[in-house]
Amino acid sequence: RPPRGLRSTASTATVAMRLKLTHEETPKHTSLVTAVGFYKTSKQYELLSCGDDQAIWKWHVEGGPISKLCTLDAYCTTMALMPNSKGGDNTFALGCADGTFRLMSETGREEKKVDAHRGAVIALKWSYDGSAIATAGEDGSVKVWSRSGMLRSTLTPMPQA
Repeated sequence: RPPRGLRSTASTATVAMRLKLTHEETPKHTSLVTAVGFYKTSKQYELLSCGDDQAIWKWHVEGGPISKLCTLDAYCTTMALMPNSKGGDNTFALGCADGTFRLMSETGREEKKVDAHRGAVIALKWSYDGSAIATAGEDGSVKVWSRSGMLRSTLTPMPQA
């Protein structure tokens, strides 16, 4: 209430504000991520991911994308980074649904493609010294390969009774 002798006039002013929000879409996979792997650069760790969109992405560990490395011609099922104690290039292996595994450089270049199994490669693992890689396939076999992709041995499952 205003003091005596003063008149009060009430007025309402409506101010319309328009706020335009823009949200830049962070580049990312457009489908399920099927494989991931850490590797160390000279200064930090980074992450690689591969998904059903057949793309390989490189990420900062904090979550931001660095770049899309490449697009594959097959679906990736598993990934393994080669142990790198000498500080050389980071090499990684991808197991694929087409029965191949691929040796890839850290830039996304395919160094070698190996026909490994009948059916998908479902698991792969480098030896501790990086001299060999073992693969397991839907065909039920486990195979050991040299670093260059040459077959060293095949372990087959026991026949079922």
